[in-house]
Amino acid sequence: MRLFSLHLVKVLTFTILLGLGADFVLGQWFYRIHKRSRLSITGANYDILFLGSSRCIHNIDPNIIDSAFHV
Repeated sequence: MRLFSLHLVKVLTFTILLGLGADFVLGQWFYRIHKRSRLSITGANYDILFLGSSRCIHNIDPNIIDSAFHV
């Protein structure tokens, strides 16, 4: 049982490290291609932030937002 537990811990550790490494490598590669994929709002003072695809951008009605949030 102890050998099984040790093997299980090794497999889980390897899997987690492999996943973190893949996330880092693929994230760096993807960011070089699509620079807009990261949201950098440090130091910005935004009241409302809309996240979404072009459907979000082209379907926003400012009149509804103004009446809902009183801006």
